[in-house]
Amino acid sequence: MQYELIFQNASGNKSTAIGQISFLEFVKHATFAGINRPFFPHLPFRYLGLFFEFIPSFLWSDHFRLLPELVNDPTETAYTSNRIGRAFADYFSKKLYGAKFTHSYECAMALKGYPISGERPDFYCDTLTKQFAVEAKGYTAQSISDIAMKKHKTQSKTGPLPVNFSAASVTYNLYKAPKIKFYDPVGENTPYDESLNLQLREIYYRTALDFIEQISDSRKQSELSDYFAYNISHPFFPARQILVHRGISEQNWRNAEWFASLERNVGQDGDFYIDVDGIGLSNRSP
Repeated sequence: MQYELIFQNASGNKSTAIGQISFLEFVKHATFAGINRPFFPHLPFRYLGLFFEFIPSFLWSDHFRLLPELVNDPTETAYTSNRIGRAFADYFSKKLYGAKFTHSYECAMALKGYPISGERPDFYCDTLTKQFAVEAKGYTAQSISDIAMKKHKTQSKTGPLPVNFSAASVTYNLYKAPKIKFYDPVGENTPYDESLNLQLREIYYRTALDFIEQISDSRKQSELSDYFAYNISHPFFPARQILVHRGISEQNWRNAEWFASLERNVGQDGDFYIDVDGIGLSNRSP
C-alpha cells in the first residue's frame, strides 16, 4: 500500500516522500505497537483481533477500508482510524528515529509510580540510548493543518516522564490515499533511564511471547538460522508464521549490543518481514 510522508525535523525543515508498506509490515506494527500493558491479563485476545483486522485493506484494495456494514458507524471508524495511526507512529518512530520499541506510555508511568491521570502521549519509545514520546493519531479527514499539528505536538510533550524529545505522528486521508505527518519538536538533554527501559523491554517480550504462543499451534526452526517459526494454522490468514529470534527467550535483549546482531535480517525480503525488535512475520507455509 502506498503512503505519503510529510516529515518535519527538529529544526522545522519539512520533506515529503512517497513509500510503500506491505501487509506483513503493517500487521506487525499494528499488533505490537505499545503492546506492554501489564494491567490487563487478557490482552492477547485483543491483539488477536488486530492481527486479522486489516486483511481486506491489503488483499482486496490499495487503501484502508472498513467493512461495508460498518462504514457509516462513526465509533467503528474512529476506532479503526486510531489503530492505523498507532501502527504508522510505531513504524516511523523506528524508521526515522531509531526506536527499538514503542511502549505504552501508561505502562512506563505505572512502573515509575505515577498515577494514571492527566494528559499524556501514546508511546514512550526506547532507542537503547535515548527515550522519546510520541502522540499518535489517525483520521479520515483529507487534510490536517499545521495548527492541528501544533496541538498534537503540545500533547506529545505532556506527561511526567523525562524524555529527550517528543513527536506528533498523525495519519489522515486513511480511506482514500493514506498520508502521515510526523512532526518533531526540539527536545531536551535527558539522561537515559536504563532501569525503566529494561523493565519495559521485559514486559514487552513477555506479553508478545504470550500472544504468539496463543495464536500459533506449533514451533519449529525457521529457514533463518537464528529464528524460530511459530506456525499459524488459520487458512484465510496470509501470514503463515511469526518469526522470533532465539535470543529473545535467552533474554539477550538485556544487552544493547545484541540488537546490532539483528540488523542482517531486519527488513522486508519478499515473503518475510522482521522488525528491529527481533519479531517478524512470514507468508511461507509451515
